[in-house]
Amino acid sequence: MKNIINLTMNNGADKAEAYFVKHYLDEIIFEDSLLKQVSSKKLHGLSLKAVKDDKVGSIATSDLTDLDSHAKKVVEFAGYGDKLTFDFVQPGANYPELDLTNEEYFAPSIEDLVSEGETVLKKILSYDKNIKVTLNIQRRKETKEIHNSYGLNLAADKYESILQGSALLVEGDNFINIGDVYLPQGGRINFTKFADDLIERMKISRKTVTMESGRYPVIFTPSAVNQMTLALQGFKGQLVAKGVSPLKEKMNTQIFHEMITLIDDGIMPDGFGSHKFDDEGTPMQKTVLVEDGILKNFIFSLESAAEMNKIPTGNGIKMNNNYSSKMEENFTNLIFKPGKVSLEEMIQEIKLGLLIDDISGLMMGNLYQGNIDSDMEMAYKIENGEVVGRVKNGALGTNIYKVWKDNLVAIENKLTPVVFASPVYAPHILCKDIYVTIA
Repeated sequence: MKNIINLTMNNGADKAEAYFVKHYLDEIIFEDSLLKQVSSKKLHGLSLKAVKDDKVGSIATSDLTDLDSHAKKVVEFAGYGDKLTFDFVQPGANYPELDLTNEEYFAPSIEDLVSEGETVLKKILSYDKNIKVTLNIQRRKETKEIHNSYGLNLAADKYESILQGSALLVEGDNFINIGDVYLPQGGRINFTKFADDLIERMKISRKTVTMESGRYPVIFTPSAVNQMTLALQGFKGQLVAKGVSPLKEKMNTQIFHEMITLIDDGIMPDGFGSHKFDDEGTPMQKTVLVEDGILKNFIFSLESAAEMNKIPTGNGIKMNNNYSSKMEENFTNLIFKPGKVSLEEMIQEIKLGLLIDDISGLMMGNLYQGNIDSDMEMAYKIENGEVVGRVKNGALGTNIYKVWKDNLVAIENKLTPVVFASPVYAPHILCKDIYVTIA
């Protein structure tokens, strides 16, 4: 891809940058408890930028047969583009020594993975043949390259795997849809644990119980905590620069309970969001965002760092790992500091409360300000230290900066890797006096 830079400059660009990615993707899909698709694909894409007279143009394409035509077009588009407010990455930065090519991801054959998927189906269906199971098993070899007219030439490989699945059961007016995303650690997917977890959650979800609206102690599962982190938009430098982040004037002040320490770690070994460099070519790094409840840092892309006269933190990321996506600031691996109690100890201390596992409709709230207004898709009643059944038709309204500061009681002593908007290594979190509405 280095040649595309020369072609773009020869067509009149003042500066140019190329982002290229290729994937080798194995994918196995089960739908309605039946094998639907087994495929191996080669995918690639190019995102090209050109700067002309301080204006930037861009194109994204998967057609690599006529690079000269793309070079001409992107320079032409620059004439109609926005003013570039930041510069491309210069060569010479120190990039982390990080090996993300764990061959264990590719040790099983495709046939082995199909067999493992069928084992998951058999185990769940042996519990109840009426359950509709969906599974998506993916593993990917990725090569990412970034080149620019300053002479920057970066390339790095990454191997990863993920298992997504859901179990659907309809019993009268009880519609149960339990989903999970499993991020393997150490290279191998634990299919047995995945199936066992879905079955256990299905068992408790089949019994519906009643509760009144009111204030209760609530345990948020790692999945729910991950969903709640969507309300941490205020850590993004773009919002700080625009003056709309609720954290803009709170550096080195307490924003959360002292039990909360949050780290954005883009160089975590085998981390799902780890890489040697972000999608702008900035070295990824480990950034302490919150330490003992005190705000320590924001995350910055090239653009927001230039606007605020800060150093970029390696958080310029194309969403959904798509070469054609807009560049945004996002967390890499968001890691909580573990607490001191187990989930079992949390549950045992609750006389009447809730375990919330899945919340939806988060986008309805003002996430920029940390507001969480959502339905409780999967929530369970805790009574006298035991989880006794599912609570339906509940809703939750709170603010993450309040609930994680004034209402936090305990943090679990272990972390679970989960992914929603970004990878999060999250604990169960117990909060007090959370108001829930139950119809």
